[in-house]
Amino acid sequence: MGGMTSDLVRFDPPLRAWRLTRRQWFLAVLVFLGIALAFASYVLLNAAPPPDRWPAFFATDPSTGELVQPLAGDEPYQTFVLKSWLDERIPFVPLLAIPYLSFLLIVPIVVPLLNLAVGSFRRFLTVGLALIVSQLVLDAAFVLFQTNVIRDVEAGGGLAGDLVRVVWGNDQPFNGYPSGHCAWTTIALLSLWRLRHRLVKTSWILMPWLLLVFPATVMLRQHYLMDVYAGIAVGFACYWACMFIVERPRLVPSNEGPLIAPQPVVPQPMPVEQVAEVVPVPWGAEDPAEYVVPDVTPVPVDHRAKAVATYNRCWDLLDNPTRSADEDAELLTAAFASRYHWLAVDDEQAHIIAEWMVSRAAAAVGEPDIAILFGRRALAAVITGERPAWLRASIYEGLARAYASAGDGTRRDECIARAWVELEAEQDVEDRQAIADQIEDVPQVPAT
Repeated sequence: MGGMTSDLVRFDPPLRAWRLTRRQWFLAVLVFLGIALAFASYVLLNAAPPPDRWPAFFATDPSTGELVQPLAGDEPYQTFVLKSWLDERIPFVPLLAIPYLSFLLIVPIVVPLLNLAVGSFRRFLTVGLALIVSQLVLDAAFVLFQTNVIRDVEAGGGLAGDLVRVVWGNDQPFNGYPSGHCAWTTIALLSLWRLRHRLVKTSWILMPWLLLVFPATVMLRQHYLMDVYAGIAVGFACYWACMFIVERPRLVPSNEGPLIAPQPVVPQPMPVEQVAEVVPVPWGAEDPAEYVVPDVTPVPVDHRAKAVATYNRCWDLLDNPTRSADEDAELLTAAFASRYHWLAVDDEQAHIIAEWMVSRAAAAVGEPDIAILFGRRALAAVITGERPAWLRASIYEGLARAYASAGDGTRRDECIARAWVELEAEQDVEDRQAIADQIEDVPQVPAT
């Protein structure tokens, strides 16, 4: 970043594109394998149901009373048909086969990779797990409530007709409710929406294109409208459920404390008679009093090196979506240690960022009071003197995150608004987009 020393290259995690640990790469491969298996489960279930899974009634044409599906013959089957009066009026548009087929590349492959490309491993896990979980939900619906779409049109000629035949030939008209295309597209759109400030052109190109998948599902006779509504609901619910599990945003009602206040641990003084039992006695000494602490000359401390090491350790822990309680404690400890060492270095900007990191770590582990305290300290320091616009915007982002951890939606929104204003003055495009992604990542909290 402009004005940032090389020791602080990890101040902004979105700039760490593709920089994953070995464990994160292993998890990424597992996620992609899971997505592939989830898609395979759809293909496996997309066939006419066996007789033991026929519904309790047979769909008939109300005008003629005839069955709309074969009850006899070489391959008889019966499924639910969810065609509505409005579906009758929807035109057939073969050209929409293009965005429909592009879905297979963009949603399960490109969108997850874009999250890795900007260095957001947690968002990658969110979108990847949401795709997998949503398909499991869809598979359960396909087994319990299998539907069938009546293809009452001809594919037509030309390139568009050929593409429709590709769609129909590889995707049977079963398993329509809910729509898997709509569920996965909804997940992709939510992920792209969160990347729109970091990958501006890419996001705003892909989002309108993917929106065409929704009409394509019904205009290609792949789904009925009811399938679309249900698919959007499944995709939205699975994405947000996975986001809460992976990214752990803190939503607390404003002006309310925790339901159970933690009890402070008060250290008790040790009785004098017990001191001798715990003081390490060197070999050959009969009494602890005989042991004399050697006079060790202090070794000079490289505060900058230790500050960088502990600061980077903070990011390692912040990037870990499965932190334990012990690792939460280590994160907060590392943030304070980094601050201690940075304050011993003659670098005012580093001092401000050190305050920001303590606030960031405290918000991440659910300590809003500490987060707000150090967020305000960072703000008080950044507004004195000439500071880069990206730094001012990032400090407001940190304070907004602190208020979000406290459940104060009103102040959170005020800080977010001020962060956007400060960011407008940043001339460097890369810095501006990186901080914009930080701001966009602040958890949502209802305003009071």
